[in-house]
Amino acid sequence: MCHIIIKNANLQMRRYGIKMKKIVDFYKKLEWPFWFTVGALTALFSLLSYFVIGTDSYIQFHDQLDGEVLNYLYGAKYLGEGFSVVPEFMNGMHVSAMTVPSPIGVLFYKLLSPFHAFVGMHVYSVMIGYVGFFVLIRKLTNNPIISFFVPSLFVYLPFLPVYGLSILGQPLLIWAMMEIYDKEEVKLRHYLCIILYAISSSFVLVGYVWVFLSWLLVGLAWKKKKHVKRVAIAAGTLSISYVLCNLDLVKTFLGIGGANYVAHREEMVVTGLADIKGYFGELFLEGAYCAQSYNFLIFIGGILTIIIYLLINKCTSRKIYSNSFKYLLFLFAGNVVIVLLATFWQVPKVAEIRMVFGGVLRFFQADRITWILPTSWYLILALSLHIIWNEWKGYTKIRYIIPVVVMIMLCNTVYKNSNIYHNLRLMIFPETYKLMGWDDYYAVDVYK
Repeated sequence: MCHIIIKNANLQMRRYGIKMKKIVDFYKKLEWPFWFTVGALTALFSLLSYFVIGTDSYIQFHDQLDGEVLNYLYGAKYLGEGFSVVPEFMNGMHVSAMTVPSPIGVLFYKLLSPFHAFVGMHVYSVMIGYVGFFVLIRKLTNNPIISFFVPSLFVYLPFLPVYGLSILGQPLLIWAMMEIYDKEEVKLRHYLCIILYAISSSFVLVGYVWVFLSWLLVGLAWKKKKHVKRVAIAAGTLSISYVLCNLDLVKTFLGIGGANYVAHREEMVVTGLADIKGYFGELFLEGAYCAQSYNFLIFIGGILTIIIYLLINKCTSRKIYSNSFKYLLFLFAGNVVIVLLATFWQVPKVAEIRMVFGGVLRFFQADRITWILPTSWYLILALSLHIIWNEWKGYTKIRYIIPVVVMIMLCNTVYKNSNIYHNLRLMIFPETYKLMGWDDYYAVDVYK
């Protein structure tokens, strides 16, 4: 009797094992599409208020409704007419002073009503940002959960929709450049991604940084004798695309056209900042205005990851460092350099020198280099999680519990600083929670 019971139990266990194996195999086949879809839906949730309460949604009006939206409206109104002055604005404003931060955005405002164009740009930027970061982290970590979590969090940061892909498109650009540098076979889509970033972002705000970095990559490729031609083509594609999208600005810098026009930049008074230490700390731990990353927890987690990794290597006498760890160190060092350069540009003595020399040196916003920090910090988050979960052995509970707690805290920080934080309250408590929306600011007679 006992033998029969044991035999039946073994049979049941084998059947259970076969079923579990089928479930696991099924999940393995669908894990990447599953996590990609979950992340895409999470990203779209950040835009929910546009489709529920429409123009009553909370929208940061500064630098959007009081500035860039006007540039898009007039750019769309005079698109293709070869105009040099916008007559409706301040008794006539030269077009180089009203350059749109995302050239492709003009098409949205040409084809749609202003509010729907604004929403369309936001949806476009968020989804490109999510997809770009997803494929980049997949390339770096090959971990579906990290590839879902980090991009989903990244797109909730309060980047302004009017700037298009200036920040949100950076992961896609990095992925395309890495593919061109690494792969033996390059597809047309990689170059199209580079063009897409250029026509959807601002050269003067952050694009100049990526042009510079792309040519540094050409130098690296030449030094290593690795795919020099194709990397040079990629850098050239990015550079030429920006020139074609900013011809009016280029002409102004070269003194061609608009001879009687004095740019508002020439009248700027640069004074520098009094609290340089505070400015440095804010940039390093929270990010710059319009490019907030709220990365204090990422900084702490990244530092601890580096220290523990080095201690483990020392204790085990390992002298080989993984690519993920090398990338992590590189990004940390890069962030320090970026913040130092941005802070140096705001030192009062440097500001005085800029005022004396005038011209481009006076109004050039070199501190906008900090706009690449959000992408860098969230790459550090992804690499830290990858090292902890995939490269360290042992300490299973600690390796999973502590990062998950940090991730929850980081989600809370980002959520409280995101637009959806306010918009959920506007949807749930419309009678008691009040904030200025599109209709409260947008004046039809002024903007038309």
